[in-house]
Amino acid sequence: LTLAGEGAPELVKEIEATPRTRYLGFVTHEEIMEETARAHVVAALYDPARPINRYAASNKLAEAIACGRPVLVNSEMLITEALRGYDCLVKLPYCDIETKAADLLRALMGTDGVTYSTKCAQSRAAYEHLYAWDVAQDAMAKAIRGD
Repeated sequence: LTLAGEGAPELVKEIEATPRTRYLGFVTHEEIMEETARAHVVAALYDPARPINRYAASNKLAEAIACGRPVLVNSEMLITEALRGYDCLVKLPYCDIETKAADLLRALMGTDGVTYSTKCAQSRAAYEHLYAWDVAQDAMAKAIRGD
């Protein structure tokens, strides 16, 4: 497990003491993308009690699908609806993260790799159809024109 960003000193100390866990602290965007490309799955989990967490489009989500990585998300994030047609997410309610996420990730990785490979390919397809620069550029131009 690799973690980046800020955290309370007590939490950082606990992370650093946990086996098979790396804490990177703050990293550049280039480093974020390198770590994302190396990851098997990217977690984009946000407490839905805060409205912004339900309505926002997470950068982590976009970065993960750009790298063709499946994303572990809580189902309360409304952006997941835009990705409904793509089999690129591992979704569960926020309240079930501690008890069910590990089993879902184990099932994703499976023994044959087909499910995982499919989710990776679908992640990149979602990016190409929804987030790629030409798509974003066209959407911005339409918004500016008022189309």
